[in-house]
Amino acid sequence: MRRLSGMDAAFLYLETPTTHMHVHAVMLLDPSTVPGGYTFEKIKAHLASRLPKLLEFRRRLAYVPFGYAWWEALPVLRERYWDGVAHNRPPEYWMWGNLAALVFSAGPLAFAGVAHTLTRRPTAATRVVWWLVAAGTAMVVVADLSQMSRAEVERIWLPFVPWLLIGCALLPERWRRWGLGLQVVVALVVQHLLFTGW
Repeated sequence: MRRLSGMDAAFLYLETPTTHMHVHAVMLLDPSTVPGGYTFEKIKAHLASRLPKLLEFRRRLAYVPFGYAWWEALPVLRERYWDGVAHNRPPEYWMWGNLAALVFSAGPLAFAGVAHTLTRRPTAATRVVWWLVAAGTAMVVVADLSQMSRAEVERIWLPFVPWLLIGCALLPERWRRWGLGLQVVVALVVQHLLFTGW
């Protein structure tokens, strides 16, 4: 038994019935040199005779109990990140830059809600909201410390935003009134004045 490489496993898990991750090829053949002349059946028989000699076609895919080996794919992903836009700045820049981009994409009220929620002791009525906001904050912290997102958080970290915004439910009512207007204004300013690659 042999484990798939990180790259092979990534392609396997990305493939869906509508997103094919395999590669197609077109061959141009000169039939004039085929001994005995060309027929489609001869080509099929020739390919069939060669397939068993290819190691990749003799293997069977089997799923293991713990699934995808993230520790094998992580070094490959890290290397690809650092070969791209990430090499233009030191890691510390991305740690703070990612959080700043998240502030713009989530809006200022989201972080007021996070601060308000997490600095208060949860009661029976607010415990669920407290845990959801804490989980969202933990996801952001882990994602930021992992250094696996650089200059892309306005789209990659979008799933974290609703978790952070849940904390707005516990803000005082006067904050929520003007905060909603502030969120709309910030969203319009970001949309019209900031340019991102996405």
